[in-house]
Amino acid sequence: MNASDNAVLSLSRVNKFFGGVHAVAEMTFSVEKGGLTGLIGPNGAGKTTIFNLVTGVYPIDSGEILFKGGSLVGRKSHDIIHLGIARTFQNLRLFHRSTVLENVMTACQHHHRYSFFEALSHLGRWKKEEKVISAKSLELLERVGLADRAYQAAGTLPYGYQRRLEIARALALEPELLLLDEPAAGMNPEEVQALNGLISDIHRDFSLTILVIEHHMDLVMEICPHIVCMNFGAKIAEGGPEEIQNHPEVLKAYLGEEVVDE
Repeated sequence: MNASDNAVLSLSRVNKFFGGVHAVAEMTFSVEKGGLTGLIGPNGAGKTTIFNLVTGVYPIDSGEILFKGGSLVGRKSHDIIHLGIARTFQNLRLFHRSTVLENVMTACQHHHRYSFFEALSHLGRWKKEEKVISAKSLELLERVGLADRAYQAAGTLPYGYQRRLEIARALALEPELLLLDEPAAGMNPEEVQALNGLISDIHRDFSLTILVIEHHMDLVMEICPHIVCMNFGAKIAEGGPEEIQNHPEVLKAYLGEEVVDE
């Protein structure tokens, strides 16, 4: 798929090596503005590495990554956040001893400014800003179904709720592009189904562009109208759910099925 004028994120012939391992090979695809795109593949295919390249965790070895037409190559992670990209992680990165509300407020503060002295003394802009941040954070927690647990320590939440909290924290950064890294990891079927609804609702209500990595085939097939499948660092298929489900390379590489020509 070639980059279009409507693409929010575009990767063109991106390569990444770790020693002798070609972790990402000539990766090319685009995420359209307002799209909900799935990135799938077997474990070790290189999916999370793609996110790490987009968000500046790793530098690319060659190729180009564009966000709204501007290059992300060489930018630091904190600069990329300021541009409007937020992500969740495959391994949860919450402040476990802080409350659920405090976790979201920490992210909300990214868009609010007061001096170190004001923060230390609770004077000046601090009181007004903290009130705004708290209200916004509670609103986001309501949106992901966690408002009634706002003052509970994040580390005591059930696992599925911790996943929801991480999504709320990413939303607090007010991104234009949201990257979700295996949000259903470790969830049971009922939790996955509920997460499907949450992601679809967020996509619609926040007018977000979303790229979601997922190992649960059912989740991606249900909510993503456009899917990219990769294996051994390379793209092997791209298209709609029906096309991906029946693609011989996907059946062979992702599902472990050999396709026999009749």
